[in-house]
Amino acid sequence: PILARAQLLGQYFKQHGIKTCALNAPDLSSFVTVFLACVYHGVDVELPSNTTEDILNSLSATHYLGDFEHNNNAILNEIDQLLIPQTKAHLTVHDITVSMFTSGSTGQAKKISRQLQQLVSEVNTLEQQWGARIPQDALFTRTVSHQHIYGLLFTVLWPLLSGRRSYHPMIAYEEMLQQLSSKNSHMALVTSPAFLKRLDGQFQYPRHSMSCFSSGGLLTDQQQQLSERHLNQAINQIYGSSETGGIAYRSLNTQWRFFDPVEHRCKNNTLWVKSPHCFQPEWINTQDLIKFNSESTDSFELLGRADRIVKIEEKRISLTQVETAIVALESVSEAKVLVWENHRQSIAAVILLNTKGKEKLETDGDKLFKTKIKQQLKGVIDDMALPRYIRFVNQMPTDALGKSPIRLLEALFE
Repeated sequence: PILARAQLLGQYFKQHGIKTCALNAPDLSSFVTVFLACVYHGVDVELPSNTTEDILNSLSATHYLGDFEHNNNAILNEIDQLLIPQTKAHLTVHDITVSMFTSGSTGQAKKISRQLQQLVSEVNTLEQQWGARIPQDALFTRTVSHQHIYGLLFTVLWPLLSGRRSYHPMIAYEEMLQQLSSKNSHMALVTSPAFLKRLDGQFQYPRHSMSCFSSGGLLTDQQQQLSERHLNQAINQIYGSSETGGIAYRSLNTQWRFFDPVEHRCKNNTLWVKSPHCFQPEWINTQDLIKFNSESTDSFELLGRADRIVKIEEKRISLTQVETAIVALESVSEAKVLVWENHRQSIAAVILLNTKGKEKLETDGDKLFKTKIKQQLKGVIDDMALPRYIRFVNQMPTDALGKSPIRLLEALFE
């Protein structure tokens, strides 16, 4: 039993005076075991989103459990071999610090610390918002990592605190999702745009058999409509960050609506928020450009990132605007752009083609087709914003969180 193993691990923490534990466990059972041991014995937790050098250098833990080059996993193996006690010990929940790491738009690792009670409070908000629509016997499933705030809240803490079941393996392919849906009358699917965009409509799902949540990026109305048609379910998009927690939610063809405890204001078209879930009590600049509903400030439209305005040879360029222009081309399904420096700064684009685009690439060849794309963009965006470098991909590179961090995009041009 997970709880019994957590008790034993917690005793080990206490005996060795361990105050902080770094945890990187893709296996959800192991993750929950260690996390509960920390909760019940007052050990702060650090959850790296990956094991790149900059994030490892940001860790301050004395104990490392999980997928690290140097770890203390031997204790977990020892616990597995011990006789698990059948009696339940009196357990006290400690308000530990849970630290996560985000790279934002810069690629630079940033440590964000939240108190456990803040996370519990946020889960209570989720339960108030959607709990009545999720049956008690629903199975929580996921396509995202629990090492990130979204996955931690939705796939670990929410099922634990509400007493619902959780499917431990991560769903990597739609076949797995379809098989689970055929065996369970209702599920809560915690996913990302990266997974939803890969759905192709070849599987059938019973109507209203899933409560679907998507975060880690934005779906356009067209993308959301197509995903809902494939899944035969409505999708709730969640907007937030490691720093702020959940900020707002939306369904198809509606504007974003703030979660109840979130205070908000707009300065220079940029959203500032303040809530009990934020990692600091002061107002936080989200760096997101918004436009409030004309009738109320309780709902809004997201317009893009303020920090995605770059200067190239004194020209101000919106990377979001460049991406939008590329995606508007009839041959393109998705695009990510970045600034790439090779003797001079230029715009680089990673492009996922649709079926028509793939056919044109096959006919024209790589060089000619790239030239045609640049010609189509000419006049739509500034000449300085035209992508100097283009890479076509069969699948947009994403990490375990379903995001496309700049380090993965840059690797395509190195």
